[in-house]
Amino acid sequence: MSNNEQAWEKELTFTRFDRMSEKYPDRAAVVYLGENFSYARLRDLSERFAGSLVDMGVRKGDRVMVYISNCVQWLIAFLGIQKAGAVLVPVAPIYTSFEIEYMIKDSGAEIIICLDTNFCYVKEVFDKTGLK
Repeated sequence: MSNNEQAWEKELTFTRFDRMSEKYPDRAAVVYLGENFSYARLRDLSERFAGSLVDMGVRKGDRVMVYISNCVQWLIAFLGIQKAGAVLVPVAPIYTSFEIEYMIKDSGAEIIICLDTNFCYVKEVFDKTGLK
């Protein structure tokens, strides 16, 4: 394996993404529901999301559960969690409250990111799990 390949393997996803956003700021990184999200726009949104996590008290190594379907919000959360130094705990958006409760307890996640479409399941387990 070449040195370049080794460096590429060790690079974090958000670092690579930020490098691409500097190189191609106006280029579409994602097209979601007909809307273009440029690299620069996604970088800005993920940095704002990371800042919000830090403002909420998320620290390096904390586990943040993402209970969202495949959408642009998932990507923003993914990048923002990495930028905040936290650990992403992805779960399937079809999980029920029973499965979510188990995953929260098993992973040690204290924060969960979800959409309004599955908030009812989070609400059911909120008091049982120590979520913030």
